[in-house]
Amino acid sequence: MSIQADLYSPATTGGLVWLYKLDGSMLPGDYVYYFSPYVNQYGDAIVWNSQTYMKMPSKGQGWAKTVNGAAPRPTFTVDNTNRLMQAAINASGSFVGAKLTRTLVLGKYLDATNFKGGNPTADPTKFVKQETWYVDQLKESNDKAITWELCWTLDRPGIQLPRRIMLKSQFPGLGMNS
Repeated sequence: MSIQADLYSPATTGGLVWLYKLDGSMLPGDYVYYFSPYVNQYGDAIVWNSQTYMKMPSKGQGWAKTVNGAAPRPTFTVDNTNRLMQAAINASGSFVGAKLTRTLVLGKYLDATNFKGGNPTADPTKFVKQETWYVDQLKESNDKAITWELCWTLDRPGIQLPRRIMLKSQFPGLGMNS
């Protein structure tokens, strides 16, 4: 059955699940976190594609992309009561430049270890959608939560399009740069 058909099927096991990967491997400290605000049937961390996504309350807003106007600048907030993210921020310098991958998966495709009776429909190749965002700035950090403002891939500082010099000899339609 296709993912589109599964989305509209009332027999979806576990509903929709958001999974997040915060990749700060390019920053000092080489931090990569996998987390989700959801838990499995045991009340433990979600496992998808053999990767464990730790339980961490999180929420985002402003994700919607439109064809008109400026690119969205969503905010993403994670729990800081266990101070795990605060330690990473202190070591890496606010995570600016880190990549956040946001994946929406149907519960029926999560690994069998998430379910008491196993999961014969587990399939790590199936997901509803996947988006990539970059941390643009640290908006707020306190004892309860950390909030970042995110930007779209092409909206990052220092990104220029086109990424190469265009010469008339290569692109005759330019009409300049002989």
